[in-house]
Amino acid sequence: MKRQINGLHAADRCAVDQIPDGVFLVRVQRAQFRRQAQKPYYTLNLAIVEPVRFGGHVISSRLYCTPKALWKLNWFLRDFGYDNELLGRDEVDETQLVGLKGVVKISLSSTVLLCSDSTDLLPLVDGKNFPPQIWTIRRWPEMTYSYTQISQYLTCPRRYRHRYLDGWKEKDTRAAMLFGRAFERAMGALFRREHPGAVLFDEWSACQTQELQYSNRDSWDRMLRQGLTLLTRFCEDDRVRVGQPRRNLQIKFTRPIAGNNDFIAYIDAIGKLDGKRCLLEWKTSSSLYPEEPEGLLALDPQLVCYSWMTGIAEVAQVVFVRKSLVEVQYLHTTITEEQRQEFGHLVDGTIRRIESADFLPHSGIRFPQNPCSSCPYMGLCLGKQELADTALVRRPGAENLGWLDELNY
Repeated sequence: MKRQINGLHAADRCAVDQIPDGVFLVRVQRAQFRRQAQKPYYTLNLAIVEPVRFGGHVISSRLYCTPKALWKLNWFLRDFGYDNELLGRDEVDETQLVGLKGVVKISLSSTVLLCSDSTDLLPLVDGKNFPPQIWTIRRWPEMTYSYTQISQYLTCPRRYRHRYLDGWKEKDTRAAMLFGRAFERAMGALFRREHPGAVLFDEWSACQTQELQYSNRDSWDRMLRQGLTLLTRFCEDDRVRVGQPRRNLQIKFTRPIAGNNDFIAYIDAIGKLDGKRCLLEWKTSSSLYPEEPEGLLALDPQLVCYSWMTGIAEVAQVVFVRKSLVEVQYLHTTITEEQRQEFGHLVDGTIRRIESADFLPHSGIRFPQNPCSSCPYMGLCLGKQELADTALVRRPGAENLGWLDELNY
């Protein structure tokens, strides 16, 4: 019996444009020292020599130089045949690193083997012999990216590293953020013909006992009253329609991108505003969104991202403004094909920088404007753990994810 399985031939992990798991003879093509306050490191570009099939591919990696990680750097220098006299003087000459050869093994079990003995490299590459040292390494996994990740990286690469790689995340203490989540669920209930006021009350009540950070004159009771009034105003306006709400609310879109990665987006709704089909995004705010000059909304990068993901040109924001006299704004714009293509290029370029481990800080310190002072990750950048602990929590086990190397090819 014959079966047609679409995509089977393209699923080969050993395709010409990919580096499979296995053993490779490599040559140091470039070595550069990067100084960081907490974790200085060397970046290494390793060009594959054998097997010839993968010649020309370059593996990017790094080796940290912290006191606890110096043994790894020492092993690398010895195994790749670095000058013993320079090593005995604790000197690392980057020009002397270029051209050194060794063997690297990449496997699903995330291990790498390094060896400087080139007299028997062919049998080694063929898997007949292995050097004694085995180093733990973490291959760059296939990643799922999102608009939030791209935005975080473009704002400050160091902040991206703290959040997505080192396992730190901001504590859920901002009342406005939690209220926005509760209001979003109430909007879903509204279109499903459930009781939106009851859903808002239940969701917001779950936050009542938490120690939240309120802005201006906000309080739990005041925000609840504003939310209920906004829901009423939205229903009275009757300008938005969402058919088949269980299908067209909180829609997940996934798009394949370079390097076997995926880009994911969750769209609040696809429906109609004033009878015109469009992509819909809910926003809660304590102030009005600017509407002038005309076309300003088309510059919103999140809407451009969602249009790029869905292919829908017509997009709209429904802004629920919490102020003394609540107001609902209905903002509409059109995203062009050129904008979508530009955003795709921006995503590709940003991911290349992420996977090359480029996490230099973008300091916002410039008085009187001082964005760094409001950044929850400031304590990590300053090396003040007690300050970081007031704003951040760390994923369980993330402290064990310290890198020996990051691989990118």
